[in-house]
Amino acid sequence: MRSSKAFLHFNQYVMEVIIFYIVLCLGYIQTENLPPILPFIIITGGGALLISFLLSIMKSNMPYFFVLLVIPILALISSELGLSFGVSLFIAAIVCYRVVIHFKKTSKLTDSMILNLSLLIGGLSYFGASVQGYVYKDIILYLLITQLLVLMFGNTLVAIMTSHLENKEKELKKQSASLLGLFGGLLTGAIIFSIVFPFLFVKGLSFVMSVIGKGMSIISKPLFNAVEEFDTKSRPRDSGEGALNWDSALEEKGFIFSFLDELSRINIWTILSILALLILVIVTIIIAKRRFVKEPELTDDTYQFSTTTKNIEKYSSIRKRIKRQTPQVKVRKLVFELEILAASKGLGRFHYENVHEWLTRNTFLDYRLVELYERVRYGDEVLSAEEDAACDEIVKQIKSKIRTLKKTK
Repeated sequence: MRSSKAFLHFNQYVMEVIIFYIVLCLGYIQTENLPPILPFIIITGGGALLISFLLSIMKSNMPYFFVLLVIPILALISSELGLSFGVSLFIAAIVCYRVVIHFKKTSKLTDSMILNLSLLIGGLSYFGASVQGYVYKDIILYLLITQLLVLMFGNTLVAIMTSHLENKEKELKKQSASLLGLFGGLLTGAIIFSIVFPFLFVKGLSFVMSVIGKGMSIISKPLFNAVEEFDTKSRPRDSGEGALNWDSALEEKGFIFSFLDELSRINIWTILSILALLILVIVTIIIAKRRFVKEPELTDDTYQFSTTTKNIEKYSSIRKRIKRQTPQVKVRKLVFELEILAASKGLGRFHYENVHEWLTRNTFLDYRLVELYERVRYGDEVLSAEEDAACDEIVKQIKSKIRTLKKTK
């Protein structure tokens, strides 16, 4: 079940990465180049795996600087491979935000939402690339078809992995038949989508834009004729006939054109760098409000541990812990001290373990000690003189264990 969920998250992430690359193609439609694929894969693939690994091993008191340090490192590596530093920083920040937000959590976006969003963005991107005469415009269609393949095959494989164990052969035959049916239907749909959809989309939008343009021309022509007639009557006689006084108008509006000229000189990658820094601030705030703790996840057979996230409204300091009341009974007091020292060495007792299980796991079990501890644990009984003498011998063994732990400190 866990493997199927992990594969489902991976499948959804791949679909989101494909959308991101289609959006990245918009910055290159006025050129004859394709967005660098290798640095993009390094950031979205290797960067996501590295951030996920750091989050999985992160403890509550681990500095989150190591997670944020991955972003500029990935940007530097990507900039050396052909992608600009501003774009690399922006992509790395988006990937870090995506991994941190949805770490061990299911994304709110469903597969249908991602598919509809990709079709919308991909269709508009293909239309813009066709208008600009982009050489690699067909790569957008190939990416959309790849996304459909990832969606279909991914969901089918998840269904196979989560199928019942009974009648495995029959279930496998059914799933295989459905997989072949999906592949055939998907291949047919891909052919239709790659041939019919671009033609209808481009021709349809061209027709709509031409109709709108002709309509605006018909509506605006009388207005322009009226303005020209008024300007001809109000113009001095020495001025030329049949020409509007555009030079004076441009001089009056010179500050507007100079402002627009300054805006056109701004580099788009500088804007992306600023957006990347803003995303870094958002990721920092999100990480500061979350801490990663180890909690037992109860299953049918054993206790397994998984890393989960919890929102914390108030920051708690490690030094300001509530002190536990030290037991007064000798055996309980020694066991309590041993437990504290063992916890400092990474051998602490889990909350679901009793003393017997804990001592057995740490290989210093004494059955007599466990028996005496359980008898006086709730304060119902008191040890006799003989049991106190036996307890003294056990205390010596416990103290030797404590000294051993202190030496390894």
